[in-house]
Amino acid sequence: MTVAKKNVFVANFLVTLLLAACRDAAPIAPSAHVPSQHASPREVATSNRGVHFPLHHLIRAGASVYLARLSTKDVTARGPGTQATHLSLSVLETLFGTRGASQRGVDIVEPASEIARRKFLVPQWWLIRDLDPGALVLLITTEQSESVTDVAYVEHVNSIDDARVTTLRKMLKAESAPTNPAMRRERYVEWLSSSDPLKILFGGAALAKDDLPDVDPAGQLMPTFANAILHEHDPQLRSALYDWAWRIYPRTNLSGRVTMLHALVLGTVDTQEKREPGAWSLSGACLDMLFEAPAQDLSLLASKMPDDVRMVEKRASEEKDEGAKSQLEGILRAMQKTREK
Repeated sequence: MTVAKKNVFVANFLVTLLLAACRDAAPIAPSAHVPSQHASPREVATSNRGVHFPLHHLIRAGASVYLARLSTKDVTARGPGTQATHLSLSVLETLFGTRGASQRGVDIVEPASEIARRKFLVPQWWLIRDLDPGALVLLITTEQSESVTDVAYVEHVNSIDDARVTTLRKMLKAESAPTNPAMRRERYVEWLSSSDPLKILFGGAALAKDDLPDVDPAGQLMPTFANAILHEHDPQLRSALYDWAWRIYPRTNLSGRVTMLHALVLGTVDTQEKREPGAWSLSGACLDMLFEAPAQDLSLLASKMPDDVRMVEKRASEEKDEGAKSQLEGILRAMQKTREK
């Protein structure tokens, strides 16, 4: 994969997962998720219920996770055409990290016009600024003082027993407890195999990025990734799973690599995805990764799964983009070396 194509893949992944693929050394940044311009304030405030957020990256970067209640909300005029909204949050529970101040204050300066506010959203706070006092919020930040200016993530939750909060609470309790690397790996594999997006995202990221010894020396983990990839309908999660499995690729055995390459072939020839020339696509990202694979691994894949060769041949015959077609032909040459021997 070229540097330019790799950057495109990562950039799109960042947007769709709200920073989920931020590199380990990257600083925490606010969410960039944007709501529909036609949504009502209440819909905007609750529209993130299914949004994925990069929990693993955030807590590994030193953020704390809180459950808080919106205590007060004051809106005052501030200069021509602008207003200041002050939100006071009372921390009810520290789900992870340092307790910090029990009261948190947030000041949001934005246009006074509602139309302008919808057009020029304050990225950190738009998910909760239209809530009424008494609402519960999930707050993730590295700041511990009473004044919060840099938030990593925030969202509205329905109750302290909300299913999403309950799952998050259990996960973060497990992460807070001292465990050895082998137990952590076992937990992350279990999360990766679950049906909960929060667990899948965290488990996959941890296995790919954390300093865990012997992640997949026997090739047993890659089938778990492949199974999750092939049965996951959410394109955001599939993107994440492909990226993380590719990070683990050098740390698995031949069997594991063949399993991963097979999943990449299926992603490359995915007919459900609309592919537009020049636009990022999951199938294009899979093609880039497949093109990067060692020739001997592709040759082994062809010997183990000859149908994969036929699928790539079909995709190559239908491909209109010259760059992609050249990549597919290069992959085929490597795969067909087995037949020539």
